[in-house]
Amino acid sequence: MATSSLRASGSSASIGQGGGPRGYDGLGAPVPYRVAPLAYEPAVMCRCGFKAPRWISWSDENPGHRYYRCRRGKTLLLDLRDAICRLKKENSELQIALRDGLEVLQVKEMNQALEMEIIEKTEELKAKDRKLEELNANLQDMAAKLSSRSICSSFSTVVCVFAVALVVGMLVG
Repeated sequence: MATSSLRASGSSASIGQGGGPRGYDGLGAPVPYRVAPLAYEPAVMCRCGFKAPRWISWSDENPGHRYYRCRRGKTLLLDLRDAICRLKKENSELQIALRDGLEVLQVKEMNQALEMEIIEKTEELKAKDRKLEELNANLQDMAAKLSSRSICSSFSTVVCVFAVALVVGMLVG
């Protein structure tokens, strides 16, 4: 009964169990969780400026893994917080870059559409220029025909109109 109460009240790092002077008795961890935490070389310094104690993990996932942890116990959380903040910042920067990239793509598409519209309008303008040149040639032909009429025919036309106007004026008046 005395041995069972001793085992129940002891910890795995006590001298009676877990690698003490009497050897391993099958209860607890075979090596204490903290073996002279500051007796290792080369020294690993914590953010707070002190030498970090070395711990040993005996979890099922990672048995015997040695790791360092700050005496104050906050360094791991601070490191995780910093990593999360850094990843969030990178994520927001990537989202901004993605939005900028999409905007650039939209602007390129709009430019292509406008270039096509400019080409169409240029073709329409060229067609209208050709039609205007044809009409201008017709107008020049008509002007040449009018100027080629003899002065006599123009004079006789004016005299005829004057005579008709006189006759109408006498009949009316």
